Amino acid sequence: MVIQFGVHKKVGYITNLKINKQFRGNGYGTELLKMSENTLKNYNVDKIKLCSWNSIYSNSSNLGFFKKNGYISDLKPLYYDEW
Repeated sequence: MVIQFGVHKKVGYITNLKINKQFRGNGYGTELLKMSENTLKNYNVDKIKLCSWNSIYSNSSNLGFFKKNGYISDLKPLYYDEW
């Protein structure tokens, strides 16, 4: 399990969240996400943004997980990597 996050100019960013397949569906991802959000709030951020992506080699999507946890997608990719 891995989560990465940081702060830049009063904005918190969650940039990576990975839960191994055998541990998914047990609430670990939600717990890591909430812990990260609480830590970012300690830095007095004005908002928290999520930087998320899906592999072009997989048909699975993490969008449902983040929506379930209160994130809203604008579906506008800010960066596209095709290699």
